Amino acid sequence: MKKTAKSINFAQVIEVEFEIIDEKCPMPVRVIKQYQTLEGKIIGIIDPMDNYSLINIEYSYKK
Repeated sequence: MKKTAKSINFAQVIEVEFEIIDEKCPMPVRVIKQYQTLEGKIIGIIDPMDNYSLINIEYSYKK
């Protein structure tokens, strides 16, 4: 396998932290980081619940 970079763009990114409080959730208090461009386009979200896929599956049915 050969991997070659085609182009590199330097962009400015905004990091926003949200504190989520949800008593019905297996993780009732957590901090989510959201990354977005200066234009407001969301390019990534880091949620601690993503590390627990089995919890996410069970929780999604209880909503």
